[in-house]
Amino acid sequence: MLRPHHSTDLAPCPADWHAGPPDFVGIGCGRAGSTWLWSLLQQHPQVVASRLGAKELHYFQHFGWDGPDDAAVALYRQAFAKPAGAVCGDGSFNYLTHPLLIDHLWRAAPDAKLLTVLRNPIDRFVSILNQLTRVRLPWLGLEEERAYVQRTYSFWCEAATHCRIADGVRAVQRRWQPEDVLVLQYEQCVRDPLGEIARVYRFLGLDDRFEPADPAAAVNWEPPLITPPDAAARRRLAEFFEGDVDAVLAAWPGLDRSLWTDFA
Repeated sequence: MLRPHHSTDLAPCPADWHAGPPDFVGIGCGRAGSTWLWSLLQQHPQVVASRLGAKELHYFQHFGWDGPDDAAVALYRQAFAKPAGAVCGDGSFNYLTHPLLIDHLWRAAPDAKLLTVLRNPIDRFVSILNQLTRVRLPWLGLEEERAYVQRTYSFWCEAATHCRIADGVRAVQRRWQPEDVLVLQYEQCVRDPLGEIARVYRFLGLDDRFEPADPAAAVNWEPPLITPPDAAARRRLAEFFEGDVDAVLAAWPGLDRSLWTDFA
């Protein structure tokens, strides 16, 4: 939404359902399989949608450095409701990469379990640039010189910044216990989608015997509009991202470095 949700945006809460903070939040990362992950979560019979009926609430982006006040925190929590035995969550998969949002989330939902799916930052960088070119340029109505300026001076910096996640990882570590954070890798999800989504179900306390339909199906795939980097360009990008990758792998040692061949 282009604004924080209001109470009038929320669907009615059934009398036998409980409204309160989210049970889980997907915090990162965009263009790394988050839509795939969310689609399989929503198939599980023990998972119910938020009262906004949306994957991404993007709630805390609207509060800048001040953060939400008590009333705003209460309104966020009211967006989630569930019957007994079910879970309800938020899928704002850019929280890990946006300044201060992890701290804002902690204030509102300190007991939520966190989900994140990571991807080789070079491939993710290219995917973000492609999405910005495909979606945002037409939305802004920019063409020719103005489109060039936006791509060159804005999109590149935004995409690169969003692919450096060590600061967000450190923010998570300051607030959440390791057992309350599940970190997946896009590349392993491609190799073993059913096994990885079963890990997610177990992490959330759901029945992991449930098998979603078409777990290997591509979701939210977009044909490329930009030319991908060649081998020399990938080496330059690997040097740029290497320090951030090292910090993330040190913080979350369960990640498999060999899956990110540019950094193996």
